[in-house]
Amino acid sequence: EQACESLDARGDEKHNSTNNRNDNDTQVDTSILTLDWDLGGAQVTSITGYREQDEDTFNEYDSSAATFLYLDFYNKYDQFSQELRLASKVGDKIDYVVGLYYWESNYEQTWNTGELHYWLDQLGALTGVPGGLGLSPDYLSLSKQHQKTTSYAAFTSADWHIDEKWTATIGLRYTYEEKDFTGSDSRFFEPGDPLPQLTYTPLNDDWSEVSPKAGLAYQYNDDIMFFGSFAQGFKSGGFFGRNTDFTSAESYDPETVDTYEIGMKSEWAGSRVIFNPTAFYSEYKDKQEEVLIETAPGTVATNVLNAASVNLWGIELELQARLTEAWSVRAAYGYLDSEYDGFVADLNGDGTATDNDNLVLRNAPETTYGLSSTYTIPIGPGEFSAYVAYRFQDDIETILNNDEQGHIKGLENLDVSLAYSWDHYRIAAFGRNLTDEVYSRRVRIEPLVTFGQYTQGTNYGVELSVSF
Repeated sequence: EQACESLDARGDEKHNSTNNRNDNDTQVDTSILTLDWDLGGAQVTSITGYREQDEDTFNEYDSSAATFLYLDFYNKYDQFSQELRLASKVGDKIDYVVGLYYWESNYEQTWNTGELHYWLDQLGALTGVPGGLGLSPDYLSLSKQHQKTTSYAAFTSADWHIDEKWTATIGLRYTYEEKDFTGSDSRFFEPGDPLPQLTYTPLNDDWSEVSPKAGLAYQYNDDIMFFGSFAQGFKSGGFFGRNTDFTSAESYDPETVDTYEIGMKSEWAGSRVIFNPTAFYSEYKDKQEEVLIETAPGTVATNVLNAASVNLWGIELELQARLTEAWSVRAAYGYLDSEYDGFVADLNGDGTATDNDNLVLRNAPETTYGLSSTYTIPIGPGEFSAYVAYRFQDDIETILNNDEQGHIKGLENLDVSLAYSWDHYRIAAFGRNLTDEVYSRRVRIEPLVTFGQYTQGTNYGVELSVSF
């Protein structure tokens, strides 16, 4: 009976249906150096960053007890960044910042795909003849990708204090970015044999963008400030690096967004209450989405395309109140309305583009709100605190074509903790997800598999931390 249960392919929130463990071994090294120079009337700041990451991951992508598909991949990544900026004044009215920014990153990934091609060969899907290639169950499919990204930017921002009430802000950023990508085809080999010779396809593209911002603030009194702003954001273009044939691959262009905001920041009751309402409207252009494209008759692959425009608007409300010296509460509310505009793409992999404006954007809940409270009092040599937080999130979609398997119903979450802190020590007892909300965020690899991982249900614990 136990053996039958271990081979049951029906996984749920309490049972793992894979036939092997999902393992990950990741090493990350990060260094940041910040230097400031006071030049008397001006300050120069240098920020240097470096990050290196090595990752070794084994994933059972079929998420079942069947020996059907796994990925064993090795990723190497490094990045270097350098920012140099100058902050100063012009008279008593203008504060400004000017700066330069440089970014360079490299990643290299090696993918071994196991089991899948053996079964496809047995079914005749590779040659049209069952077992036509004669692959053994141990055969792997090898592919590699490498990309170097280089980015340069120059930016400036200035605040003009028109008078005691009004402040105008204007800024500008110029970005130039280049990506050199190399992707290989996919070749079969048997472990222990020499690695196969791969054929590589080099790809290159570059983009430049000017991103402005402007704002106006009105200080009504010492406790109330009204503001309005406009800003344009920029998300880099690139290449989709998880395919096995790049001979027909093309780059996708940058995604931009224009965002308008109006709002108020305010303090009441002698700064014991903070209330900050904001309304915003954003318009995305060339929204990047992963879609299916037909690479050959009967063959589809995933790619990233500039699929559509997106319009969204919403409101955010934030309230903080210190009811007593020991007791404080915080509440937040958000409403979001979003829609595609001109989203025409082939989402079914049959070579037919359709109008998809009726789709709901992924990870965009219409309503969110939360309430938290903290109570803190001194006891003995330290401080005791109690914390409780409640959060609600509306329904969301997690799969682009709104497949029902990617629908996650509204979630309620309740966390509680009790802690005592003294000197450099803190001990805490906690209960998380006391509402026991458990859900699976699923991923579809058409037309092969759908897999997902469940979130953790109600859990309790005690932790001790030391700061030094």
